[in-house]
Amino acid sequence: MDMVAELRDLLRRADEPGPYVLVGHSYGGLLMRLFAYHHRDEVAGLVLVDSMHEDQFEVFGPLFPPPAPDDPEQLKSIRAFWTTGWRDPASTTEGIDFLTSQREGHQVTSLDDLPLRVMTAGTYLHMPGVPDVARPHLQSLWRGLQGRLAGLSRNVAVTQLDASGHFIQRDDPAAIVSVIRDLVAQVRKPPQSAAVVRTD
Repeated sequence: MDMVAELRDLLRRADEPGPYVLVGHSYGGLLMRLFAYHHRDEVAGLVLVDSMHEDQFEVFGPLFPPPAPDDPEQLKSIRAFWTTGWRDPASTTEGIDFLTSQREGHQVTSLDDLPLRVMTAGTYLHMPGVPDVARPHLQSLWRGLQGRLAGLSRNVAVTQLDASGHFIQRDDPAAIVSVIRDLVAQVRKPPQSAAVVRTD
C-alpha cells in the first residue's frame, strides 16, 4: 500500500483531480487494483495490461523442472526467483515486498461495477526459454489467472492479444491506446435521462 499512498499523494500535490482512469502493467496492475479498491470514489475506470495476479507464484513455481547439472544460467535464475526468491524483497532491484503485496491483493475480492478492461498477452507463448511443447498449457494457466481478474467487476471487457508478449506496451502499444480511449469515452458519456411518462 505504500506505493498506492505515494501515487495518491503525488496526484494531489500535482493538483490532478479525479476521478482517474488507472492503467497498470504487470506488478503495476496489482497496484492499480489496490488503488481502485481502497479509493473507489476517486476511480472512474481501470485498465489491467497483462497484470500480475497475486497467486501467480504458487501456480507457476511448482511447474519448473527439477534442477539438472547442465541447466543454463538463465533457467537457474528464473527458477530460483519463481520458486522461492520472490519472497525476498532483495530479489528485485526495487525491493518489492511481494509477500505483503500478495496478501493485500487477496483482499480485493470485488470492484463491483467499476468499468474494467483486462488486456491479456500471449505471455507464455513468447517467453524465451520455455519449451514449445509446454507453452500452450502455461498460457492456459495464465489466461485462467487473467480471467479471475476479469471476474472482479460486473462491467468488464477482455482483450486477448496472443501475438504480443508480456510487454504489450512495446509489442502492440496501439492496442493499449485504443482500449484506454474507448474506456475514457465510456466513462465520460453522460448517463441516459429517464423517460418521462405522462398520464393526463
